[in-house]
Amino acid sequence: MKKKWIIVIVTIVILAISVCTIINQNNNKNELSELLTLKEAAELSISEAKKWADDATLVYITSVDTSDSNYESGNDGTRRAWTCFLESKIKNSSYLVGIHDGKVTKSEEDGGEGTSTRPPIDINSIVDSPEALDIAKEKGLQASGKKQDEWIKGYDYMLRYAELSNDLDTSYLAILVYGISPNGNFAHVVIDATTGDILNASEETSYDKDGHSIWEDF
Repeated sequence: MKKKWIIVIVTIVILAISVCTIINQNNNKNELSELLTLKEAAELSISEAKKWADDATLVYITSVDTSDSNYESGNDGTRRAWTCFLESKIKNSSYLVGIHDGKVTKSEEDGGEGTSTRPPIDINSIVDSPEALDIAKEKGLQASGKKQDEWIKGYDYMLRYAELSNDLDTSYLAILVYGISPNGNFAHVVIDATTGDILNASEETSYDKDGHSIWEDF
């Protein structure tokens, strides 16, 4: 039976990408851009959040497109902009860190509760986005953005805990690499962040009667 990811994953990535609008961007192409891998961005966000709370831990991180993103963005596992969500059990609150060109451009308590029951993410024990991209390419994932209607540009990356729809009792710490499937559909390859094993490779094929995305393996 084909594995399908629960709709919340798609909702979260869309929400996270929209957060790029709060990042203070300087799009002057004459200035030097600084690209970071997922782990580099995560380490920067944790360092920043610990100024807010000593026990701050990462909940999830996603790359975001900027106004000048294109088909080549993310093609080496690095991106200009990242959005990171962290939490503190002591403060019982969550924290948002926005990163652009290697610098923190947004850092604020966002009002959510720090109630995650999952184990803290150990950045030192996971594969990084360049390695995750190589794995995703082996499954045939291609960069997005060649066509005008492809709203994500290049390759995007997310690290978070997630569940497969046929195994909701098990949480996987996963790196999701987003792009286009060999069939030309919006797609992601879901990789176990610790082992590098592929958990799922799915593409968005259609919508149900309620407008929810339907995902199928590729």
